[in-house]
Amino acid sequence: MSATDRVVNRLSRMQISHGACVESECSEREELAEDLLAPEAEALEGVALSVYAVAHEDPADPVSPVRLARALIGSDAVTIVPRHALRTTWAMLVRIGDRAHIVVRRDVPEGELGHTIAHELAHWVLRREGMRDSEEACDYLAAALVAPTSAFRRALALLGPKLAKLAKA
Repeated sequence: MSATDRVVNRLSRMQISHGACVESECSEREELAEDLLAPEAEALEGVALSVYAVAHEDPADPVSPVRLARALIGSDAVTIVPRHALRTTWAMLVRIGDRAHIVVRRDVPEGELGHTIAHELAHWVLRREGMRDSEEACDYLAAALVAPTSAFRRALALLGPKLAKLAKA
């Protein structure tokens, strides 16, 4: 599933104000990630807001996951490497000395890059918070960092419930 598909999947199931949902998917809120429970999803939404707060950014105006990673981890938080350096994965969170680094393959497709970096940042954040950093939780948090609820609601008000338009916003 592509990063855009993951964001679209998350957005298509999000509840919006007054109980209305995009394309009649209200009942599926708890199924955003196959193994993710609703209370955990709610907690992850809160973690996403905390990440934006610590980074001194406004979730209503989303920023690049690289910018978030640099604000939280440090200016050299993201390192781009040649394909041969990471043969089996697009990216990886690694520790070099006492610092964490998000290492990303140079050939990650542009449409995947933001979610890929946000996913690795999610591993770092959840571990620091003492929370479970399962792949499902990291995918959910990555989507919440790329498309925070407040930004989604603003885009929905401006663009309407067309998922293709919302995913590009």
